Amino acid sequence: MESGSGRTVLPARVLLAFATDLAEHYAQLASYMRQLGLVPPSAAPPRKARDAIDLPVSTLSAYVGKYSLSPAFAGVGVMLDVHVRDGALYLTPSGQPEARLWPESATSFFFKEIDAQISFTRNAKGVVTGLVLHQGGEDRVGPKVK
Repeated sequence: MESGSGRTVLPARVLLAFATDLAEHYAQLASYMRQLGLVPPSAAPPRKARDAIDLPVSTLSAYVGKYSLSPAFAGVGVMLDVHVRDGALYLTPSGQPEARLWPESATSFFFKEIDAQISFTRNAKGVVTGLVLHQGGEDRVGPKVK
């Protein structure tokens, strides 16, 4: 098919066939990998079971503040607001809904909704100076700015 500009236009069915063909080949490849005891690249590793502990509000209050999370790759950094509400610690990324942080230790927390963890860092005097987001094999540092 040709358009008025002299360019060749591919029918939508050709593009659909191409995408379907790729999906079928990937499905075959994933099946072969599983038969060989390998994990396909699109399969997420199983999540580690995590148990929450109880921490007093006085411990949680030390983490309250704003943290500037470093950008992933060449992206834009994100401001994280950490606050206490109803005896629990919450984290709100700028422009996103808040999520509860479940304590795993006095300095390590996890999310139940996603496979990610937060570790808070302290200086030699014991003052909270930042956090580290552990997610997808990456550690993103966020110094405390307020």
